Amino acid sequence: MGILFLFLLNTGPKPIGPTISKSETSEAIFSNVTLTCLIDWDPDDFYCPEYQKWSLPGNGTKYVESLEDTGSKCKKELVLSIFNVSKNDEGTYTCDFFCTYRDTTTAAIDLKVFVPLMKPVTGIVRKLDGQM
Repeated sequence: MGILFLFLLNTGPKPIGPTISKSETSEAIFSNVTLTCLIDWDPDDFYCPEYQKWSLPGNGTKYVESLEDTGSKCKKELVLSIFNVSKNDEGTYTCDFFCTYRDTTTAAIDLKVFVPLMKPVTGIVRKLDGQM
């Protein structure tokens, strides 16, 4: 009597990997910014994902990364929150998605930080002598 080996191959859809809705965003200095990357995969594929993460252009402690539910078992949002952005935070942020035995896929977004123009003060201005 021989021994039968059964190998199960996952023939389901390959992971789509990360997607970002736009490739560039401009944000006001000192604001809080949220970058979102949609991760899409087949949760029955036990090789996937090994990791998903944001690659940052610099170092800092102003970042918080979280993986959030979307209501779909095949989709998650990889969210990067950046607090009190400055010109030092400008650069390309890359969402990396790695599955064992599959190619690493990435999506990138460029963050630009701008200084908003001051709004002019409107209203009545009094003369120094108190007359209008």
